[in-house]
Amino acid sequence: MVTNSKLELVSISFLFKNFEGLWHLERDITGTPGPASMSGKGKFKIAENNVLHYREAGQLTLGDGLYYEAFRRYVYRLEKGTIRVYFNDGTATGQLFHTLGFASVPN
Repeated sequence: MVTNSKLELVSISFLFKNFEGLWHLERDITGTPGPASMSGKGKFKIAENNVLHYREAGQLTLGDGLYYEAFRRYVYRLEKGTIRVYFNDGTATGQLFHTLGFASVPN
């Protein structure tokens, strides 16, 4: 018998493994120093069990209309039913960026 929590972990693991590959990226950025947006491509690559490396690259457009080519790298780790995202470049390498949590939705 599969309990609800085991089923959730299996589903999250399945979702995590299916991140692999090339993705289209569109992001609105808020906060300091001001609004911006980024569009481009992102690629997930399996690094080891429960670890994905992600690199995104594209055009970063600032609120004043100036734009630049930009990229960022992250490490996604599947940890105890959540996905934790860590920076993987610059001075922030190894710092937690955010955590993705999942919950069941009743039928």
